[in-house]
Amino acid sequence: MDSRTAKGAESDRLSAPSGIVAGMARRIQDRTYRSAAELMRAIRDEHVLTQDELAGRTGLSRYQLCRWEKGAREPTLAMVRRLLGGFGLAVTFGLEPSTAALDQRLETGADAIGLDAWLLANRVVWPALLAGVPMVVGGEFAAGLQGVPIEEPEMVLHLRLTDLNAFHQVVRTARCSLGVLGASLDPLKPEEITVGSDLAVVAMVGTIRVLLVDELPVAKVISVERQFVGDKTPIDVPVVPLAALWESGMLGTAAVALAQRLLQRATG
Repeated sequence: MDSRTAKGAESDRLSAPSGIVAGMARRIQDRTYRSAAELMRAIRDEHVLTQDELAGRTGLSRYQLCRWEKGAREPTLAMVRRLLGGFGLAVTFGLEPSTAALDQRLETGADAIGLDAWLLANRVVWPALLAGVPMVVGGEFAAGLQGVPIEEPEMVLHLRLTDLNAFHQVVRTARCSLGVLGASLDPLKPEEITVGSDLAVVAMVGTIRVLLVDELPVAKVISVERQFVGDKTPIDVPVVPLAALWESGMLGTAAVALAQRLLQRATG
């Protein structure tokens, strides 16, 4: 290889990253961001920056940036301008219906329940239902099964005290732990368990909250195709209906907004 060829190859190698960065910058400019958190994650991802590096580049504190990126606080317009100024960008404004972001998330992520939630269901919930243990699935996982995209949903099971022993047998077979939430775990102490007790099933892939009730809530039975298992035969799953979940106060803020929008769309 002559020196000109070598220099050309070296030039291509050095110019490739700059071309990629330029492409990233164009994507940042061309996209619409509906929250400061979304914008910050895009800037950090596309410029390959840690929060500390972003703080150093913009002169903002890492604590501020962390709070904004988590959505715990919203920056002022002046702060957003300062953040973007370090990347040669400026703020522009546009208008859209207040439900546009919810509609986009519903349309692009209707199946986004999350791997760990499916693994937890495969490990405990589906076996319990197949064993005939009467229960109703609630919480954000039930909302996810009804079309609300939640990547890390809380799973809640409504279970009668009279069915606890049968459910506990399934939990033991799955090599998980069942105990009083915030107190002892497997084995259960009978004197600790009453109607109204709040239990927890702890598995390697997550936690299921178990509420002991006198009577199971009114349920809607839906057919669910199991994920990440060999046998994908659908299973009938009793779930708390979406309208009841929305009114229950058991959903997180994002899930409540998505559930409300999905119900509005369903009723026209």
